[in-house]
Amino acid sequence: MTLEEIDKKIKEMTYNDYDELNHLLMEKERILKRIHFHFEEQISVSHIQLFAKVFKCFINGPYVLDEQYLTQLQLVLPKECKDVDALKKKAEEATSTSIDLFFVTTPDYKDLEYTTAFNKQIPDMCISIVLLSLQDNYQSIRDFSKQKDIYTLVDSMISSYKLLNSSIGYNLFYENYNLDGNHFKEKVAPNITHIDFLRRLRSTIYMACDKKEDGNLSVDKKLSVFAKYQILDFVFQCRYLSFWSCLLDIMSFPGLSKAESDVLNKVAGWFLCNLTNPYVYHLICESNPLNKLRSVDMRESSDNTTRIKVYLMKNDDEVPYLVRFDLPHKGVPYVHLNIQHNEENEENEHFRLSHNVIDESLDHVFENLSESLKTFNFNCSFLYHSPVAKDREIIQRMPEYTAMMDLATYVECIYLELDLNPNVLPDCIKETLDRSVKIIKEMVENELETTIEELPDLYIYADMILEEELKNI
Repeated sequence: MTLEEIDKKIKEMTYNDYDELNHLLMEKERILKRIHFHFEEQISVSHIQLFAKVFKCFINGPYVLDEQYLTQLQLVLPKECKDVDALKKKAEEATSTSIDLFFVTTPDYKDLEYTTAFNKQIPDMCISIVLLSLQDNYQSIRDFSKQKDIYTLVDSMISSYKLLNSSIGYNLFYENYNLDGNHFKEKVAPNITHIDFLRRLRSTIYMACDKKEDGNLSVDKKLSVFAKYQILDFVFQCRYLSFWSCLLDIMSFPGLSKAESDVLNKVAGWFLCNLTNPYVYHLICESNPLNKLRSVDMRESSDNTTRIKVYLMKNDDEVPYLVRFDLPHKGVPYVHLNIQHNEENEENEHFRLSHNVIDESLDHVFENLSESLKTFNFNCSFLYHSPVAKDREIIQRMPEYTAMMDLATYVECIYLELDLNPNVLPDCIKETLDRSVKIIKEMVENELETTIEELPDLYIYADMILEEELKNI
């Protein structure tokens, strides 16, 4: 109960309720003795969660938070703390008096209750720090041609991947999320970490990108293409973990209503059940506001009922997926995921996330997640209006990326001098290679209006296109 609820109940009591009155007064005193933080300005849910993580971190450790992290994460402080040092003193006070809870109040939320226990209730600080480091890596990859320290970049990406996947899995395993009763086939994290894949990725990129003494890169042109697409392959998988980091922050927010919590838990359940190591090519948060002038049963897609879009491919097929986070609209009167399997498929799958909704009570259900993605996954989340034509454009490019990555793996095998004679390849590999070559030839010929006869030429032309593509990932 909040202080307001306690005071209201006390006022409504009769003189005969002595036991109940004493209980409420004791509860009020218990709450007042604990630390309270007040934010006078509106603050997003993701920033409230960040503040709670930082304070818990100061109380418990073992992380030593660098000032640079707090500056880059844009920590917002309450009126009780003029700076980070004041917040640290509050943490010392909580530690010395064995305070087990603290409360946060904002203009939108009253007396949000947080436990001071380490790694309880909300994701730990490690997830936010790793997510921040990934944003720097994504930016470095966009300027790959000028990247001198490729070794540090690749090692940082791999470390971030492992830490983020395990930290998310830890939170999912130990916290009490009701993920719609789904069974996850013994999965305890969004992705499965393949040690051999990570080792091979690291070693082969090292071989492809060798430093000269002057600090510049000395790179075989064909292997350069391979290295870039291997890294891009890995970036697309890291993007999935970036998405999960933001989702967990919102799922664990103590101010959620039961209806909001149910929706987000079912979102997490669907992704955990249906996807492992997917490639997330693009993630869009709708910039245009929802049209609230029309009633729920009259709303259509043109009223911007789709709030978030995730464009992805499963790692075991070549079919593009577009997952839309949709608010209730005409014909589908409940919050749902709209899952499109390819651009021609008009019969999309609707995965129900709520009961039927006839009012505006869940119009905001994806706002907090969208805000978190834009704020803390800023190098992977795009904010603009995405009509159907834009969807088709993105979905059309996804198989081209996949073809490039498949071809890069083949180049790697040639470089490592494995026995992969194109004339005697296993059918499954030959089919993948043929499909990739066909897609890439069409792509480069459309771009350059030239005829590609030899496979090695393909690498060179693909590299020219890739330099432009990397700037838009």
